[in-house]
Amino acid sequence: MPIGLRTAGVATGPSIAPRDPSSGSSQSSGGGGSAGGGPRGLTVTAYEDWVGSGQEGAASVPAGTIDVLFQPVQGVGSLLLLDRIVVQCDSTTPTAVAFYKGTVADMNLCEFTGTGARDLADEFNPVYLPGTTLLIARWTGASALAHAIVRYQYRVASL
Repeated sequence: MPIGLRTAGVATGPSIAPRDPSSGSSQSSGGGGSAGGGPRGLTVTAYEDWVGSGQEGAASVPAGTIDVLFQPVQGVGSLLLLDRIVVQCDSTTPTAVAFYKGTVADMNLCEFTGTGARDLADEFNPVYLPGTTLLIARWTGASALAHAIVRYQYRVASL
């Protein structure tokens, strides 16, 4: 489902426990930003806001595409929970944006929108990103020299 059609929640609200796959429900271990959801649980340690940009025609990307790379350096054992994604692009042609973990490959697709010009998603179920994994936002269909911007608002959690 495109990110613009799945808007719910608040990006800066209290920490939300991840779903426990064995029970199908969320678990919380109490206050202080701690969240359950597994034998070891998660502790939210920070709330972050990151903005990146790119341009069509950049080296190493196909014509008509724009890549914006986000490489968190949170360390092993940390997890980023992307709560909000905002995209915009000044292309004169319609664009779409796909988000990939690690490399651009179908099996690494974790989110997308068919409206790359301007879109917003408050992720009801956050996108989980290990603390050292590259996240690539790729616009397709961009006109020559178009610029694109992506903003991620996320929680940093540790195991």
